[in-house]
Amino acid sequence: MLLMLTACRKPTVVYQGQGLVEEVHPDTATVQINHEEIKGFMPAMSMPYHVKDKTMLDALKVGDRVNFTVEDSTSGTVLIDLKKADATGADKKSEPSGSSTNANKNAAPPPKP
Repeated sequence: MLLMLTACRKPTVVYQGQGLVEEVHPDTATVQINHEEIKGFMPAMSMPYHVKDKTMLDALKVGDRVNFTVEDSTSGTVLIDLKKADATGADKKSEPSGSSTNANKNAAPPPKP
C-alpha cells in the first residue's frame, strides 16, 4: 500500500516566471500576478500565488514588474522566490551609496579648466 501511495506522488518541479503585480495581500500571504507564459507549466494569465514567506511581499506594490520562482508539488503551487525586475525584466540590484550607475557613466564629463 505504501509503495502505491509513493508511486502516485507528483515530483516537485520548479519553474521561472515574469509578470506584473496586480494585487498584494500580506494578510493571506498571496500576490496576484499577471504573468507571461511559464514554459512547460502554464500559459500567460493573471492568477493569485501563495508565497513561501509573507515577508517576500514587504517591498512589493501594484505595478511592479517581477521575476519569480514557482514550486509545483503535491502540496500545491507556491512562490519560493520573488524579486522586483527592471523594465527589461532583469532583477533589480541594490547599489551601495556612492557607487556609479549607468546614468553617471553617460553623464557629460566635467568642463576642462
